[in-house]
Amino acid sequence: MKKVVTLCLALSCLLAAQSWIGAKEIRALWVVRTTLQSPDSIQEMVERAARNGFNTLIVQVRGRGDAFYRSRWEPRSDLLKDQPAEFDPLAHVLKLARSRGLQVHAWLNTHLLAN
Repeated sequence: MKKVVTLCLALSCLLAAQSWIGAKEIRALWVVRTTLQSPDSIQEMVERAARNGFNTLIVQVRGRGDAFYRSRWEPRSDLLKDQPAEFDPLAHVLKLARSRGLQVHAWLNTHLLAN
């Protein structure tokens, strides 16, 4: 039930933002954090999104009290253990998405801290 409420709230916010700014149609793709584990998986996701007509990515950058971005407060995700310390998944998504004309919105799970 919580996932449905979260999804409905997020979609409501996107639709409200769209109407406020008179934006074109939003065709968003939800991107779970496991997609951000490597530069290659991020590149494949961005290319697929652009190729399939999406114009917006909603990217999960905090899932279980961990970060898929450089953070002073949150620990780096264990899922990134095989990547160099300087690898910043969110920065990589932003760089690739911008080059393909995609908007990016960060999605944070704020209360989930463990399995």
